[in-house]
Amino acid sequence: KVEAGDTRAMVELGRCYYHGKGGVRQDQAKAIALWQKAAKAENPAAMFELGRCYFHDGRGGVDKDEAKAIDLWQKAAARGHTGAMVVLGLCYYNGEGGVRQDKIKAIDLWEEAAKAGNPIAPDMIALPVIEVISHEIVHSILI
Repeated sequence: KVEAGDTRAMVELGRCYYHGKGGVRQDQAKAIALWQKAAKAENPAAMFELGRCYFHDGRGGVDKDEAKAIDLWQKAAARGHTGAMVVLGLCYYNGEGGVRQDKIKAIDLWEEAAKAGNPIAPDMIALPVIEVISHEIVHSILI
């Protein structure tokens, strides 16, 4: 399937190479090459995986480049990838990856991901509530 240009197969085989699973020896360079090829063909899952590599200390042999990661995640989110919506939301919530902190945008991304069925997104939506409650508890202890 990979040879036929199936980008979903490229993503899955890339995950196998990246983690050394599925009977293949770990080879992160091969994983990156597969994800890059699939991302060029507009596969959002490949964009998501590449973004993770660029964001986290240049995993898989790529140079760390948070701006590139954010760009890839934005493209993946625009194509409906809910995992990208969740991580982008975290970046906006905390003002990480070169984006300006924007908690409203973060919550909007998490809500969109939750509506699309992402199992983590509802917990992310609760972050601001937990933050307020924690602040109120600390405030009540100090006063």
